[in-house]
Amino acid sequence: MDEELNGSRSGWIDIHSHLLPGIDDGCQSLEDSLECIERLQAEGFVGTICTPHIWPSLFPRNTWLNIQDHVRWLQSELETREIDYQLWPGGEIRLDLQSLPWLEEHGVPTLGNGRCVLVDYWDTEWDPDIHQMIQFFQEKGYQVILAHPERMLLPDPPLEDLLANLRDAGVWLQGNLNSISGGEGNQAQSRVDRWLEADLYKLIAMDMHGPDSLPGRFRGLQRLLQRYDKATAEQLLANVPQEIIAK
Repeated sequence: MDEELNGSRSGWIDIHSHLLPGIDDGCQSLEDSLECIERLQAEGFVGTICTPHIWPSLFPRNTWLNIQDHVRWLQSELETREIDYQLWPGGEIRLDLQSLPWLEEHGVPTLGNGRCVLVDYWDTEWDPDIHQMIQFFQEKGYQVILAHPERMLLPDPPLEDLLANLRDAGVWLQGNLNSISGGEGNQAQSRVDRWLEADLYKLIAMDMHGPDSLPGRFRGLQRLLQRYDKATAEQLLANVPQEIIAK
């Protein structure tokens, strides 16, 4: 990968974003992506890991090679416009055992070409067989990061037990700024508040899907900064993301 996609930056880095235009349910045009970047810069972000959905049945073209090509193209567009903002490739992998052969064939998208993989889960019950997929990643030396567990569809008691088991197994948790603002509903906000207080999250991210999705994320950012000290915000939004892209 080109050097400009590998280097680290000092400042906030969003590790979960649907910024690449036209390849999933995020930004739909270059203009959308540029507007988002301008607004992210204004809030203090210096870079984004682009994580389109890795869901072969819906987005079969989102292979690791294609994502890297899209990131190179968008980075080039920024350079042409003299926009100082760093991009890295990544992906948001749906936890689904049927995706394993596809990932083995097309490659596993990692965050910033490092050893971290971002995953999500949307079923109303936890399939115990999913542990096989997590083990698949771990046996290959990847650090698994579970995106927005506060939005998962499981009820609280079994979800709390599941997250404890996953954390014991070495899985990191990533919370969403839109959950912190209440944009994902009262349950998600209650969960994210509780788990932030308990220091369960390794990271916090935008998970933005275009310009219209930004206001709730920015409100969540302000609420995070108001409720917690600067060191906590820096750890969640800067220090750990910088470690990820340096791995």
